Amino acid sequence: ALVGRGASIVTTCALLRHAEVLASLFSNSSDLELSANAARLLADVLNALQDFEPGSTTGDAGARAAFLSAVGRAGERHRSAVYARQGLQPDTRVPADRIQALFDRASAWLAATVDASRRDDGLYHAYNLLEFEGATRIGIRRLPAMLEGQVAVLAAGRLGIEDSLALLGALRASPLRCPRRRGYLLYPDRELPTLLERNLLPADLAARWPAVSAWLDGSDPSSLRDVVRSDAGGNWRFAPNIRNRAELDRALARLPAGLCAPPVAADLVEVHEAVFDHAAFTGRSGTFFGYEGLGCIYWHMVSKLAVAVQETVWRAVDHGAPREQIDALVSSYVEIRESLGAESEPADWGAFPIDAYSHTPGQGGARQPGMTGQVKEDVLCRLGELGVRCVGGRLGFDPTFRRTWGVGDAPRFTICGTQVTYALGADPSITVVGRDGALRTIEGPWLDESTSRDVLDRSGAVEELRVVLAGSH
Repeated sequence: ALVGRGASIVTTCALLRHAEVLASLFSNSSDLELSANAARLLADVLNALQDFEPGSTTGDAGARAAFLSAVGRAGERHRSAVYARQGLQPDTRVPADRIQALFDRASAWLAATVDASRRDDGLYHAYNLLEFEGATRIGIRRLPAMLEGQVAVLAAGRLGIEDSLALLGALRASPLRCPRRRGYLLYPDRELPTLLERNLLPADLAARWPAVSAWLDGSDPSSLRDVVRSDAGGNWRFAPNIRNRAELDRALARLPAGLCAPPVAADLVEVHEAVFDHAAFTGRSGTFFGYEGLGCIYWHMVSKLAVAVQETVWRAVDHGAPREQIDALVSSYVEIRESLGAESEPADWGAFPIDAYSHTPGQGGARQPGMTGQVKEDVLCRLGELGVRCVGGRLGFDPTFRRTWGVGDAPRFTICGTQVTYALGADPSITVVGRDGALRTIEGPWLDESTSRDVLDRSGAVEELRVVLAGSH
């Protein structure tokens, strides 16, 4: 999460899930053979992860820089060895518990990063900017709230049930909520500066950069036109040809000798970044009012939110959470589902509701039709609504989302080509109808592994599954 100029909580959450899975895979594994260089890299990274405490390091600029240096040096040593043609060294045996320890410790670091990203309003920061303060400190600046960060945190499974409900409550009360569309914005809407309000040197220039202020006041304005210019109102602005740091450097280099001292030039670079804040530029999302920009609902992300909430429901079910908590999570899911096109009227949707659309800008209806990634999430959600589950290689059926079926409905559908018929009863059971017409009844809502494999592999051995769901749910 600390690699590069910016860090994403989205990437952190994805890595957290992978690290936890990998740690479990190596819990009962045999020792592995790695090249000597790879084994040394593993040891160096693990040492760095163990030498620093994640909880305190994530909140300390000095410790953050020291940790990043330790991990970076480990990678540098490995890269240098490989480039020196030492990559094909003889293998060395590494105990599996060392690899498991690496992923366990990495999980702790990633979890601490997620925890440290919680905002005061109950939401989570989505993206951070790293600010290098010399070689010994690395600060963090937060970008505005984004729906993407909330989806990532829910999907990571890091939050408990009560914390998940709190996050969903904070999301409903946040500027990301769009009551008119009954959905959630990708980014909060905001007022953008007008053309004349842009490219103005800060009003507190004399206080923050006194050398630059003195340089401007004591220079001939005509000699500065390639760098800064004074407008009709007496405001200083950067010359229109300066679009980035490189052009600023070239303009300063063209000034007559002795006109701009090096310290003043260095301060001007800081002024330029303070005016334009290029480090925080997020492209069209921060400047457009369409195409997934400001005030837009990006429907693919809303569908991802629905999947994340549905996964949270299943975690609550698996951990035996109280019924009221499960019902509250299901209600949050239903609220999100009802904002999607298939649940909307054409007049509200602004288009054919059953078509997949990219986004809805604040000033109009749904836009940019096409087969977007949203379709994948919606298919996953429908299977979840029907209660189809696969855990440990076994198919099961759960009526937790029964309220989404409609009053009195008992759905019929297929899984991998096998017909599934639902009915309500006192006790759950599954009657397996074989290809030869033979009947076999399994008590409870779960198939055995062998029958599950027949269905998932489309072997044709199972003709139909007649599922009785407990009606009390």
